Amino acid sequence: MGVAKTLSGMSNLITGIAEMRNKVGSGHGTPTAPKGIQESHVLLVIDSAHTITRFVTSRLNELFA
Repeated sequence: MGVAKTLSGMSNLITGIAEMRNKVGSGHGTPTAPKGIQESHVLLVIDSAHTITRFVTSRLNELFA
């Protein structure tokens, strides 16, 4: 079903966001982003995280409303 494939893709997005955060984020003591990180990369991560959060929140509201 399409939903299962979409959720699998979201799982890959979450992994990718975590890997990017670990590699270029300031949470591990890196004060500046490494060269090569462009605004488009940042927007991709932010927009992906926003989409995932909206889905999870919406789903929880459906289940527990």
